[in-house]
Amino acid sequence: MPYTLTVWGLWMIGAAVIGLVIGWLLGRRSDLPVDDAPRPAAPATPATPEVERLRAKVAQLEGVAIERDRLEWELAEARSKALSAGTSPAPAVFAPVVEDDGALAAMTAERDEWVAKAAAYEQVVGELRVRAWNAEAKVGELRQVV
Repeated sequence: MPYTLTVWGLWMIGAAVIGLVIGWLLGRRSDLPVDDAPRPAAPATPATPEVERLRAKVAQLEGVAIERDRLEWELAEARSKALSAGTSPAPAVFAPVVEDDGALAAMTAERDEWVAKAAAYEQVVGELRVRAWNAEAKVGELRQVV
């Protein structure tokens, strides 16, 4: 027993020494200044036509967003001028977007129904597993008797 513990202790000391040496070597290697660290390589693959198409679409949509903001500002200015002149401004052309709560309620009800079905199915499967285990146990007992 003392021999086994001694050998085990020597192996642990040896592993610690090896770990310290490797850690020291890795630490010296990572002491390089940040400027000397390797930089990630630039992608060598040229942009695909799809990427170019998407970039053009983004540029177009940015222009549309800028125009939308400008038109909203002009509309607010026109309404404020109409209010200051004493006339009532025209109502908004577009109604605010209202979420369809009926569809959400239907989807939630369907999800809850499937959750209930899954729970019932799990319960039936659990009962069948218990019955099968009991049947196997009874067969094992009968085999021991015979």
